[in-house]
Amino acid sequence: MRNTEEQKPKSRTRWISIVILSLLGLCLLTAGIAFISNQFLPRASSTPDKLSQEDLYRAEETLNLMNRLGDQTWLGLDGSMPLLLFNNTHAFLINSQENLENWRLLEGAEVNKLPVYVQEKERNYQAFTEPLSNGQYAGSMTTKNATNVGFINLFKQDLPPVISQIFPYQMILLPTDHYITALVHESFHAYQAENYSERFEDAEKAYRSTEAYENLFPEMDEAWETEVQYLIDAVEETDPTTQIELIRRFLKTREQRRNDIRLSEAFELYEKRFEWLEGSAKYVELETWENASDSASYQPISSILEDKDFDAYQAYEKRWKNEINNVKTAAKNGSETLFYYSGMLQARLLDILMPDWQTKIGEPDIWYEDLLADAIS
Repeated sequence: MRNTEEQKPKSRTRWISIVILSLLGLCLLTAGIAFISNQFLPRASSTPDKLSQEDLYRAEETLNLMNRLGDQTWLGLDGSMPLLLFNNTHAFLINSQENLENWRLLEGAEVNKLPVYVQEKERNYQAFTEPLSNGQYAGSMTTKNATNVGFINLFKQDLPPVISQIFPYQMILLPTDHYITALVHESFHAYQAENYSERFEDAEKAYRSTEAYENLFPEMDEAWETEVQYLIDAVEETDPTTQIELIRRFLKTREQRRNDIRLSEAFELYEKRFEWLEGSAKYVELETWENASDSASYQPISSILEDKDFDAYQAYEKRWKNEINNVKTAAKNGSETLFYYSGMLQARLLDILMPDWQTKIGEPDIWYEDLLADAIS
């Protein structure tokens, strides 16, 4: 009996050692796999003055998506506007009906049976919209490869050298579905600029107050978390009576927050402007993806199916869950992305409560919260 008792601690120690060694081996295996995978990550293009065939397919699918589903998502939206893609050194003009000054023909490149033009970057473009010399606006964004290289470099800057070699960067790369709908988002800004020119110019003034607003945010972060939770709950609610009550609580909490910290009219306007500008674009981005996920009514262009990162928009439900998590994170840290989501959620509620809301949101001094208040009154 004594010998059996002495063997138990030894047996337990042996099993603990096995578990520790197994976990260590698993960690080393995972690190090794990540290290090998990182050898195949996107790298800066060796021909930055050209677009890859995949870039052309993605641009064409973006325009196809807006032509087929644009008006279904936002009244009057289509794929007629130009696109401006860029990398670190060059910019590319796509879907332009004319050859504009300082742009040269990109040999062998065509989208929608229209030539593609190229120039060395004359200024720092942004993922937004860019005015062209003929008075049009183009939806602007980095190429998918440049976007992913930018993500990787950003993470590498903040990681210790050893960790940076084995970090699983594949997890942060932008899938093609996400890239295309993000380009729809930026193209919608071109639509806003051309169809609501005065409101667009006014809304852009919000950027001037971003830093000052973010400095004030810690005084109202908890209230903002409550606000967005009411919006999330209202979007997910199926009972109309409960949904209206949740919206009423959202509006009341918003009013109380502003009163409690004596938020200035300028900062109130900042919130409304950003929700109109970026919340609308976020709504279009996600709504387009959701509409495209119905493969029975929408077919992508055949060439985009050659892109191994393209999933024919079938991962919409996963994307939506991720976005809901992003809403909650944005409400905690107070970055300007908060308004992308608060505006988008209000727009989705208006789809249910006020189907003609898009005909009103372009009118002067009409904001999402105003239409929601009207919808439940």
